[in-house]
Amino acid sequence: TFVPISGLTGANMQKKVGSDVCPWFQGKSFFDTLDDLEPVPRDPNAPFRLPVMDKYNEAGAMVMGKIESGAARVGQTMMLMPNKAAVKVAGLWRDEVECTKCNPGENVRLKLTGVNESDIQPGFVLCSPKQPILICDEIECQLALLELLEHNSVFTKGYKAVIHIHTATEEVEVTKLVSEIDTKLRKPKEGKPKFLKSGSLANVRLKFAQPVCVEKFADFAQLGRFTLRDEGKTIAIGKVTRLKPVSSE
Repeated sequence: TFVPISGLTGANMQKKVGSDVCPWFQGKSFFDTLDDLEPVPRDPNAPFRLPVMDKYNEAGAMVMGKIESGAARVGQTMMLMPNKAAVKVAGLWRDEVECTKCNPGENVRLKLTGVNESDIQPGFVLCSPKQPILICDEIECQLALLELLEHNSVFTKGYKAVIHIHTATEEVEVTKLVSEIDTKLRKPKEGKPKFLKSGSLANVRLKFAQPVCVEKFADFAQLGRFTLRDEGKTIAIGKVTRLKPVSSE
C-alpha cells in the first residue's frame, strides 16, 4: 500500500489530503490506512516463544518481553533457554493489568517460579518445554551488506561484528563465505567468493562467541532475522537459513 505524506507539513498524515494539493491520490490518510490494515496472523496454539527483553526482582523473578508465538497462561510450565531451567508462570500482566492468559503479539510481564532473577539475562528465551528453542553456536544466513566501514571495507572470512537477533546481542565471526547471490537474478553466482563489498548479497556462515537461542527465519521470522553492527554502525541485515545446534554432550 502506497500513501503519499509530507514530513515537512504533515499533509495526509492524520487528515486526508485534498485534491487541490494531491489531485492524483484518491486513498485514505496515513493513520486511517494503518487502522484498516489486517492484523498479522498469529497462532496461539503454536510453540511458545518469548525472548526476554528485561528482568528484575519483585518478590520473585519477573521477566518482560513480547510473545512472538503461542500463548501463556498462569500455572503453565515453561522452559527458560539456554540454561534449560524448568519454570512455572505464577503471574501475568498485560499493559499493567493482571490477567490469566496472554496471546501472541502482546507485550507482557511474567512472574516465574523455579528460577532466580540473577540467573536470567536479556536474550534468554522462554519457550514450550515440549518444543524448546535450539541453542546454536553457528548459523548459516542470507546476508545483505549495507555500507561497510571506510577503514574495514572488505567483508571476508575472519570479519568480526556484533549481531542483534531478537533481544540477544552477541559477538560473531565470519567462518565461511558460502556463495554470493546475483542481486538481479536472485541466484547464487558460480564459484566461491573470497570477499564481499558494500551492497553485496550472500550466503554466509557466522559463529557466535557464546551460544545463542535462535530459530530459522522460515520457522519463526521474529527470531530468525537480525542486524550486524560494527563500531556502532549497522553494516548488514540478514535472515537465518540453517542452524548448527550446540552439541548435547
